[in-house]
Amino acid sequence: MSNPDRLENDPNSPPIDLKDIILRLTHSDEVMVPDTVRSIALGTFGDQARGLHQRTQQDPEKIEHGRPVFVTHDGKVLIRTSDIVGRKTARGQEIEIGWKYIINPNGQGRRSAVDRYLAGVIHAHPSPYPPSMMDLQGLLLTPSDPNSETFVYVSNSHGHILVFRGPTTPRLTSKKAKSFIEKATLFTLAAVTKLSESGFEGDSDERMQIVIFSDIIKYLDLRVFTCPLESEVAQRRWPAK
Repeated sequence: MSNPDRLENDPNSPPIDLKDIILRLTHSDEVMVPDTVRSIALGTFGDQARGLHQRTQQDPEKIEHGRPVFVTHDGKVLIRTSDIVGRKTARGQEIEIGWKYIINPNGQGRRSAVDRYLAGVIHAHPSPYPPSMMDLQGLLLTPSDPNSETFVYVSNSHGHILVFRGPTTPRLTSKKAKSFIEKATLFTLAAVTKLSESGFEGDSDERMQIVIFSDIIKYLDLRVFTCPLESEVAQRRWPAK
């Protein structure tokens, strides 16, 4: 049985629209997807993700392309109509969305009286890698932070990856979140090095990234939904039950 009002569906019922989930969670104090959600209909967000993936692949330097998603106080979900293109840094690729000037000049959070606030960002990876620690940072912030996100959406050559908060996902200030991400990134790099040196039985860096991502989502109690790039419905992958 599917019940969009309560954000729940069983394995044999229709998926819940991603738009409904974004609206409900962004207006919620908890901002987490309940474990009663088993499958999600991507709708226009899936089309956006496929387009971003295509344009990222066509970019001569394979730079990430992304589009932020906003929620208004009167119940609208807005997707930016043009791409924001990332840049290469010493740490790899980054997309600088410029949240504050897009949302409001004072950088107010979703509890303030502004016309819209950030829900998340859809962006593409040129590689088959899953979301990075930097990608996940917005899920760890308090709702009052203007960079706080309801969801993370990455498209890559394998498909769509949607990530949401879970019941015990940390709530951190921007300063603590930044420190946590920096430490976690160093841990990730060390883990990759250790796996490489130990003769890890994987066929590429991609496999190592997936193993590390699995450990991260378990540690942070995140909820993950995935599906192939051409699919319209994402199924819950973690937790599996």
